[in-house]
Amino acid sequence: DGAGIFLQLPHKFFSSTVFEEHNIQLPNSGDYGVGFFFLSNDEGKYATEIQVIHSVFKELNLELLVSRDVPVNSSILGKASADCEPKMQQFFVSRPADCAAGLPFERKLYLARRMISFRLRYSSGSHLSDFHASSFSSRTIVYKGMLTTQQLSDYFPDLSNPEMESALALTHSRFSTNTFPSWPRAQPFRYLCHNGEINTVRGNENWLYARQMQLASE
Repeated sequence: DGAGIFLQLPHKFFSSTVFEEHNIQLPNSGDYGVGFFFLSNDEGKYATEIQVIHSVFKELNLELLVSRDVPVNSSILGKASADCEPKMQQFFVSRPADCAAGLPFERKLYLARRMISFRLRYSSGSHLSDFHASSFSSRTIVYKGMLTTQQLSDYFPDLSNPEMESALALTHSRFSTNTFPSWPRAQPFRYLCHNGEINTVRGNENWLYARQMQLASE
């Protein structure tokens, strides 16, 4: 399917990068969220995606601070991944004053991601939309693509920046066996990474819960 890296949001990197690129000072860590979105290269579709993104932000009282074109090195891509390479942008939104930092803000960002994804991908009954939300959080961010593991840092120059510091970095890749590879299907996901069907994870949890009493003791 591809490869990706799951990071704790690197505040130092984004603060300096956004200021350098847009002359905008980001709020303190935890007071802003970053949405990493895959968007269409078709101008008409892209305009629709931006309109929906902005309308959801407005509905949820999320002020858009800045949007950033993610630097990429497309020259390293193979033909298959290059033919369907999306436009990549990061959207920085501030935490509303009436929303507490931490989980309440994370829930609001999750809701925004789901609303945007539903309106652009699922409400029409088609899953063929170019839009994909790689991540949207005030705590973590995901860089991923239809890439090999070795291509990750070469494709995303952000990842080799000395200020890209993270207390957590989880890298995972998976070769597609039962689906065709695509940019949205690339690992890792926003919550966990896995090498099999998600039902296997859920099934293992259920088997564990069913046998809890066998493991109980005083």
